[in-house]
Amino acid sequence: MRIALLCSDLGIPFGGVKGASVHMRAVAGSLLRMGHEVSAIVANPGPEPGFAPLTERGLELRVLRQPRTVREIDWHLSQVQPQLVIERLSLLAPEGAVAAAEAGVPHVYEVNAPLDEEAARHRKFERIDEARRAFSAGFAASRGAVAVSEEVATWARGLAPENYPVSVEPNGAGPEFLAAPDAKQLIQLEQRLRLTGGEFRVGFVGTFRPWHDIDTLLFAASELAKNVPTRVLMVGDGPQRNHVLRTAWSGRAAVTLTGAVPHPEVPAHLALCDAVAVPYADGDVYFSPLKLVEAMAASRPVVASATGPVQRIVTDGRDGLLVPLGDRAAFAAALERLAFEPALRGRLGAEARRTVEREYTWDAVIGRVLKFATGLPARAEGSWRT
Repeated sequence: MRIALLCSDLGIPFGGVKGASVHMRAVAGSLLRMGHEVSAIVANPGPEPGFAPLTERGLELRVLRQPRTVREIDWHLSQVQPQLVIERLSLLAPEGAVAAAEAGVPHVYEVNAPLDEEAARHRKFERIDEARRAFSAGFAASRGAVAVSEEVATWARGLAPENYPVSVEPNGAGPEFLAAPDAKQLIQLEQRLRLTGGEFRVGFVGTFRPWHDIDTLLFAASELAKNVPTRVLMVGDGPQRNHVLRTAWSGRAAVTLTGAVPHPEVPAHLALCDAVAVPYADGDVYFSPLKLVEAMAASRPVVASATGPVQRIVTDGRDGLLVPLGDRAAFAAALERLAFEPALRGRLGAEARRTVEREYTWDAVIGRVLKFATGLPARAEGSWRT
């Protein structure tokens, strides 16, 4: 099948390191492994090293001119001749769905967040009414949507036409997280990060932003350090970096900040951790955390805040440990259990991997997305302009 992946958001570089960029490349990689012809039509290609492995495997990368228009997208579709368009929903950007509908090409949205609410809360976005009208226009032109959580699906249904099809599929993990780590690479990485033996290492992967409850993690690690040498390996960076440093310096646990790490190097960093923390501060968390599924795929025991999306993946005590949001004492107690019960660490890590292998590899997730997309009712056929 010829499939076009479309993203009109300039803030998501296809070759970048942010989670949205990783997500787009993961979808493309899975489709290529399945044998599909894939064209990524993006507003921002980003750095070439990020997407070069995909283009080497046959991905076609096309860049949208700005300002983006229905005619511009229509032209790219006419060149690609896709049988399906999968578009990452963007703010104020219904043109992709409209162009696909006019051409008679099946189009589905990939919805990762309630974008208007997210932008208003974190980026002082004020064009809320305009954005919602654009979302409604896009949904009306599209055949359906795939949301990463029930919370996001509810938001999408509220803006879409009645009976608009919405499927829920959380994020997945790629084969690189299931592969055995290279022992030589791990030794070199330990040396580069100046890590020593005899410490209980707690990993964190992500951007340092308010919705990641890093304060709870550092408090819990500091409490654990009263009883066992503890180090927090923080893989990432972000606007709260100085706050993280100040908090780390005031605690008992050692903290190593790696800075932003290319996604292909994340599995090796996870392999150096005895446990991985996925903390959240807000009960309204709606997104499906990539880092959770990736840590589980890498057989790491996870301690995670019990948000709705997390609870739909992790079963407490079977393939991870769940704690109430913002409960520092509970987070510390969960880490302490893992630190002093190596058999529990091994069992949770092994079960976590099995959970991912059953349900949450990217190939499994995208396979279900394609089944949903190809099962949607057809509309009247259109034709490309000449």
